[in-house]
Amino acid sequence: MIEVKPDFNFSDLNTKTIDGKRYYVTPEGNKFISITTLLGHFKQKSIAQWRKRVGEKEANRITAESSSNGTRMHSGLELYLDGKDHKEYVKTQEEQNQFDCIKNHLDSYLEETWYQEVPLYSNQLGVAGRVDLIGLYDGAPAIIDFKTSRKWKKKEWIEDYFMQATFYSMAFFELTGYPIKDIAILISVNKGQDFQVFHEKVGNWMKPLHSKIKEYKEIFS
Repeated sequence: MIEVKPDFNFSDLNTKTIDGKRYYVTPEGNKFISITTLLGHFKQKSIAQWRKRVGEKEANRITAESSSNGTRMHSGLELYLDGKDHKEYVKTQEEQNQFDCIKNHLDSYLEETWYQEVPLYSNQLGVAGRVDLIGLYDGAPAIIDFKTSRKWKKKEWIEDYFMQATFYSMAFFELTGYPIKDIAILISVNKGQDFQVFHEKVGNWMKPLHSKIKEYKEIFS
């Protein structure tokens, strides 16, 4: 079967911060919680423990550095895949190493770029978010997410990544009627010194995602 890009025009969504939480405003005027905010709620305890362990000053430094680093990498990759100049976001050798590890993988496995940085939402789930990349990857349509990490990851540490990507697949299907069954999480580790790829199936993570959404809504209802 030859896969063809689904033809769909996505509406951009405004965002609002309410009580420190990020929401997307849908075309119908609904305010839906961000998937990253929702899943991040369940990591607050471990983050607080980490901040206590390393100290507030060091935690703030690492958090700011990681956020800036991740943003720059995402922006550079988006421009690269659009065939535009990305050098503004890749200035140091460390940044080049980080960029190249994911770029080289995409050059080998990404056959078609379908959508980048499009906002997705689900009326059924009451959740929204912005996906990094949807495309034809290793022979199949896939949700592709870029991540940065200071350390090597174990699969059991990143279940929220799989649930986040699963949400994007479910929202994409709800909006377009086009099913995407594959997930690829691409992680640049230690500023490009290492690289990890996690392949998953959407079907394996739908039940855990539904449970998280239900739990979150029960807490904040």
